[in-house]
Amino acid sequence: MEFMSDLTGSEAAAQPSLFELFAQDKLSGLFKPALSYVLATYAQRYPRYLLRLVNRQDELYALLMLLVDRHYLRRYGSSFAENIYGLKRVSTDPLRSSSKLNSRDITRSLCFLVVVPYLKGKLDLLYEKHSGGAVALLFGDQWQTPLKERLRTWIKRLFVMIYPYVHAVFHLLPLGYNLAYLLGKTRYYSPWLQYMGIEVQRMTMADYVRIMDIFQQPGLSTAQRLRLLASHISEIPLDLLNVVLPMSVFFFRFLEWWYTSDFYKSSLSIPVPLPPKSLKPSSKGTPLPDDPRQCPICHNVRTNPAIIPDSGYACCYPCLHNYVEQYGHCPVTLVPATSNAITKLYSNP
Repeated sequence: MEFMSDLTGSEAAAQPSLFELFAQDKLSGLFKPALSYVLATYAQRYPRYLLRLVNRQDELYALLMLLVDRHYLRRYGSSFAENIYGLKRVSTDPLRSSSKLNSRDITRSLCFLVVVPYLKGKLDLLYEKHSGGAVALLFGDQWQTPLKERLRTWIKRLFVMIYPYVHAVFHLLPLGYNLAYLLGKTRYYSPWLQYMGIEVQRMTMADYVRIMDIFQQPGLSTAQRLRLLASHISEIPLDLLNVVLPMSVFFFRFLEWWYTSDFYKSSLSIPVPLPPKSLKPSSKGTPLPDDPRQCPICHNVRTNPAIIPDSGYACCYPCLHNYVEQYGHCPVTLVPATSNAITKLYSNP
């Protein structure tokens, strides 16, 4: 998706639009549901191996994104989602000779990209857990409980009271920065970037050339080039993620849409098959009586009715059983039959 970037060198073109930044944020938010879907699907087949991963999917996702984003920050100067949209992170420290990210910038970026969202998710779950019926008991008479237990209860109560304000600030503060960025009042679209002194820009043609010419560094010995090549080969699976993961997310969203669409529901509604054509009485068989309630064999009103499924004409069970045992076929249609094929009929009174 790098083609979405404007590769001109002007300062205005280097600044991405707010919609590009929203798009990469939205893309990064789709990875976790996709991972959860894959784990839940395969855990049903291999619960012995994957059930623990399902129970620890938050930690698994954080660990995977920590490894992936660390690789992309070190190699491309951008997070994984930012790299897909052709964006990069640069330092805005005027005292530094280079705007390239150093190890401190990478560590702080990983903290706000992975660790902070992980902790925020855990706090959300903790708030949902303690803001229900258990907290309603906090206002009751709990003085008979031990001091340690009362202290823990009051800490939970304080957390439930304060956390909604923390949650609001956590979401409203970036919203204010988004609005200021849209109006051109700041070059940071989030407060975390301003705190780190990092700005998100579009990658330029020089950045792409530098990445492609990584093996053309002058002054490298043959051994150094081989080590560089070996390290690059080991990182190829991570580099391929910028193609594989977006395709996986697209496939996940497609499945999500498909299973909720009318097309999928209509594919499950199989029409009822048409009943088979009834066999006509044979000219050599027993003629049917005028009264449909009568048995074709004894010509009395049927008692304990039964049929041969392949034929479909009802007779008294004793009459039909004796006839089939003697002749080996249906008395009306002459279709071959055995006594084991005779089926009794039951009707509600």
